[in-house]
Amino acid sequence: MRMFGVPFDINEEDKLIGGYVSVRQAGWLAIPIIVLIVEFIADMSYITNMNILVMLIKILILFVTVLIAGFMAFGSMDSMNADAYVFKMIKFKYRKKVIKYNDKV
Repeated sequence: MRMFGVPFDINEEDKLIGGYVSVRQAGWLAIPIIVLIVEFIADMSYITNMNILVMLIKILILFVTVLIAGFMAFGSMDSMNADAYVFKMIKFKYRKKVIKYNDKV
């Protein structure tokens, strides 16, 4: 029987999609695509109304979504992925904290 060494200290995720993007990153990059489909393809009222303000708001929403998703997909903070860092920060902020105070010193 053959023996294969298994590394236990893997810090990088596998780039499964085209060798460039991991599944986590593809999930984050799918969010702006869904927003694009919902804003511009499913709701085509901006074509008939020709309201420039509505069009600018839709483009702004899409731009902000692309920025946030791009940061969450490819960014890193304190040597950890940006999405994991943000989720842990939110979890820490909203968890129940026990504050002990002893007035007898």
